[in-house]
Amino acid sequence: MALATAPAGLVLPSSVLAAAGERQEDANPVPGLVLLALLVVGVVLWRRRRRARAARLAAGREVPDGPRGWRRLRTPAFTLAFLAPFCLEGFAGAMPPQVFFNPVVLVYVMAYYGSAAILIREATLAWRKGWPTTLALGAAYGICEEGLSTKVFFDLERTNLGPQMQYGTWAGVHWPYTFHLIVVHAVFSIAIPIFLTTLLFPDRASTPWVRRRTLPVLGAVFVAGMLVAALALFRFDPTPPHYLIAAGVVLVLVAVARLLPATMALGPPIETTPKRLAVSGFWGMFAFFVVSYLFAAWHVPAFVTLILEVAIVAVAGWLVSRVSGTEYDHFALVGGMLGFFVFTSFILMAAGSVLQPLVSLAGGYGLLRLGRRIRERRATGEPAVPRAPAESTTRPERTGPKREVDR
Repeated sequence: MALATAPAGLVLPSSVLAAAGERQEDANPVPGLVLLALLVVGVVLWRRRRRARAARLAAGREVPDGPRGWRRLRTPAFTLAFLAPFCLEGFAGAMPPQVFFNPVVLVYVMAYYGSAAILIREATLAWRKGWPTTLALGAAYGICEEGLSTKVFFDLERTNLGPQMQYGTWAGVHWPYTFHLIVVHAVFSIAIPIFLTTLLFPDRASTPWVRRRTLPVLGAVFVAGMLVAALALFRFDPTPPHYLIAAGVVLVLVAVARLLPATMALGPPIETTPKRLAVSGFWGMFAFFVVSYLFAAWHVPAFVTLILEVAIVAVAGWLVSRVSGTEYDHFALVGGMLGFFVFTSFILMAAGSVLQPLVSLAGGYGLLRLGRRIRERRATGEPAVPRAPAESTTRPERTGPKREVDR
């Protein structure tokens, strides 16, 4: 996301990717550097305390107990609520770090993105579907955010669009940028965060992550997030047909998601290696972002840009559907895609976002640790992730009228 300043003076998020080429200026980097130093000190102290407690447990001087304090937040739902905005806004640098980690902004984006991601994951599980359904619902979410909340699809006067300003605009819609944002949100705001959360909690892959009575609350939170953005932060109003068509497309995508098969193989399976998948993910993202952003700056005809965007996504989907490998293979593909943002973080640093490489490198380090954990599971014969809900031989257990959930 880029930035918008609310009337009350709070810096709150919009939904324009900073990678669009707009220069981000950090007026005063000192507060961010102080915050980073405090974070480093906190991590060092936490690790020392953790080692001391492990030593006491090993010596029998302390009895292990259940989760305490913030450890109780180590649940799939809370993790997904953080990863949903972080993968795009924090890791990718769409929002400067000092803004993303602002407590007000962080709570807002976790509530908005997180509620949508949890609802989509629970719907996919309840319908016994797979990744095609998740991506279709993710595309619907992208339209809800960028079409109905921020209205960036239709805003002809938003100056921070840069070269995307009225590029390929027809019937009041920036078509290349609209397609780009729908794909980016479906993949990086929804699908990849759900995938990574499943890897982090493999024993919960086929069970609900929230109570059933929590779902209406999450729906209300998501609608509230949309209203805050639409009514308070972005006061541009498209024409009623724009609203109606965007809402209609959302409903169509939800209906299609309900009907899609659990798995979709668009050809015979192909054998590959994790390294090749990681490289393919990196260069696929490179090509997609070059076409989406630089072609506008280079004044390439908009219809050529849109055709190439669709072609890149279609080829990527065709190849991914044919990959027959382990969970680590799919993780390598995702790692390559996210690794592209580690590369672009240094470009953002040169453009003024001096803290972005630290956040992206920290995210990359987390991915490396998760990859090592997956390899350790494979070495012991334990699957990194159980079969997808649609492929599971048993349904989620029920206790009375409700499904088993986190406590």
